[in-house]
Amino acid sequence: MKLEINDPKNLLDRSFIQWLKVKIRDKIIAGINPKKLIIWDEYLNNNPVYKSIYKKKISALDIIVAGAMNLDFNESGSDFMIYINRNIYTPGLDRVKLETLCKLINFGDLNNKGYPIFTDTFDYFAESIHDYIDRYLHGML
Repeated sequence: MKLEINDPKNLLDRSFIQWLKVKIRDKIIAGINPKKLIIWDEYLNNNPVYKSIYKKKISALDIIVAGAMNLDFNESGSDFMIYINRNIYTPGLDRVKLETLCKLINFGDLNNKGYPIFTDTFDYFAESIHDYIDRYLHGML
């Protein structure tokens, strides 16, 4: 669950990546279908691993929003990679990294079909990255 951006011409900078992170965050949040998350709410709230360390209801919606709000990036030469911050723990679940639960919801497991909102969003931006670069470089924010 990441977006890789290759910039061999060195046209991009950190401000572009920050701007793009906001676009990605907004698309993830706007694309959430709460009806498709009911199964994940039930799974998380009935799973003894999560239930034992979290005393309140766990919301898949809150997990996805937290993942979208905690996008981070790495820069390597002229390449960038945007991903969910790997150092953030899930609110209320001190021993569970946010990225872990976002991946569980995104990809699913043997019992539950994934809700690939992160994969779908990163794929969308990967396919249309040149349009976003053009918009940014030409001031069409």
